[in-house]
Amino acid sequence: MELLKALLILLIIYLAITFIIVIIRKLLHMNMQGQSIFTNKHVNSLHKKIDWFVKGGSFLLFMSVIMMFPKLSFNAILLIILTLAALDYFVRVYFLFTYTTERKEIVVDLIELFLWVTTVVIIISLDLFQPYI
Repeated sequence: MELLKALLILLIIYLAITFIIVIIRKLLHMNMQGQSIFTNKHVNSLHKKIDWFVKGGSFLLFMSVIMMFPKLSFNAILLIILTLAALDYFVRVYFLFTYTTERKEIVVDLIELFLWVTTVVIIISLDLFQPYI
C-alpha cells in the first residue's frame, strides 16, 4: 500500500508538470500536433547520434553507480537521475539553439527542466518519500 501511495504521488507530479508544459505551449502559440509523450524530438541526425550516446552512457553510468553503492539513499538516487536528465535537456537545448530557429522550444525545454529541478529539490528538502521507502 505504501508503494502504491508513492507511485500515485509520482504520477500526480508527472501529470502536473505535463499540464503546465501544455499550458505554456498554448500560451506561446506553439504547434502541438503530432507530438506524443514518448517521442524523441531530434533536430538532425547528429543530434540523434549524440542523444543516443548520452542516454546510453547515462544508463550505464547509473547502473554502475547503483551496483557499486547498493545502499545509496533515495535522495542520492534522485540527484543522480536529475543530473543525467539535465545533461539530456542541455544537449537538446544546444542543438535547438545551434541548428534551428525554434527559440520558443528552447524556452519550453528550459522551463520543463526548471520544474523538474524544483520538484526534486522540494522532494529532497521536505523528505516527502521517507515514509514510503
